[in-house]
Amino acid sequence: MPDPIAAQLINSAWDDIKKAVTSGLAMEVPYQEPRPALETVVVVSDEKLSDVKKWCTVQIPDAPRHVRVERSEPGDTFDIMHHYDLSYHELHAPDTEAIEKWAQAAREFELGLALREYARQAVRRSLKAGDLYRADPDGWGPRRCVVFSSAGGATIPDKWEKADLERTVKVDIKPENGIQALVFRIAGGPYVRRPADLCLGWTPVAHCQAELLLTEQLEFVNVQSSTVTAIDLITPGT
Repeated sequence: MPDPIAAQLINSAWDDIKKAVTSGLAMEVPYQEPRPALETVVVVSDEKLSDVKKWCTVQIPDAPRHVRVERSEPGDTFDIMHHYDLSYHELHAPDTEAIEKWAQAAREFELGLALREYARQAVRRSLKAGDLYRADPDGWGPRRCVVFSSAGGATIPDKWEKADLERTVKVDIKPENGIQALVFRIAGGPYVRRPADLCLGWTPVAHCQAELLLTEQLEFVNVQSSTVTAIDLITPGT
């Protein structure tokens, strides 16, 4: 039996589609460093996920229309699926620029989801610049500081006195409740299980149409108030 028309068309365009997705996931910026991604902001492990017996669909604030998210119940594991529809005519000539932007949005969503979970669980502290070392979450590794530049986090200094600070990572993501930064330890603290990176696939839909898919599962481990501190910087005179 010959391949369906959708399969024939997508197979002929697959190299271009895959190249566009790879570029989008890399979030490359011409002549600059790539934008921060999940593994450069939080600690990521390829450990096996905990067993999940039940999934429930969840609504994520500001999520793109193309994403479907399910969460384990109970638990802290997320199943994420991004969709991209290709009509019959688009299968003949896929818009690789749009596909690249779709993949980039999937990468950005991954990081935003993680930081939202960290912020949601964090204990919140108001500190002066000279007292940032008091942000002392549980764990035994050096501290990492994630700064939300969109929340005025540019005022958080890159280096802190008296603190074993591994590094500061700046992200341009809208944080939960306007917090300026998150602090956690890179060993013995919170981390994300991701056995496999976003995986590209496709499925036929309707008549001579197809749908691209980017899928992954993330499990948040030890993300709690004792291991993540959210910072509001007290400026002089306030």
